[in-house]
Amino acid sequence: MATATLVANRFLALAAAAGRPLTPLQLIKLTYLAYAWNLELRGKKLFQEQPQAWQYGPVIPSLYHKVKSFRDQPIAGYLPLDWFTSNDALTADEQLLIDQVFQSYGAYSGIQLSSMTHQPGAPWYQVWHSFGRNAPIPDELIKSHYDEIRRNRQPQPQPQQ
Repeated sequence: MATATLVANRFLALAAAAGRPLTPLQLIKLTYLAYAWNLELRGKKLFQEQPQAWQYGPVIPSLYHKVKSFRDQPIAGYLPLDWFTSNDALTADEQLLIDQVFQSYGAYSGIQLSSMTHQPGAPWYQVWHSFGRNAPIPDELIKSHYDEIRRNRQPQPQPQQ
């Protein structure tokens, strides 16, 4: 199974190749979106760590702690892998999903991505307003929400240029 860091590093590589550096907020939201879409499309977790409802949206805590020193500045380079976890490479299916999430959401700012995950009815919104700060966001809630998006093919707002 992938780790949040492996997923994040794939996003950083894609962003570097596209000439669009990512801020911590963008990277955290993109990693969450990859987790969410993997649950919806493949019916399983992309990585083991459970997203939590934090003030500015869904967060993967380990990833937040690795990027918080960058504050609102672009992340330089790649994130260090944890020596005590499995650092297997991403599978071809995982890479494809991450690539598709980047194609769909990679041009959005961190604020725009955060806004998308804060919509009334979204998993973060439901958990934040029911259980409060740092509560885990259940996979069933995430999968259900992204299933509804897929079925309704709700268009996402266009990124600002």
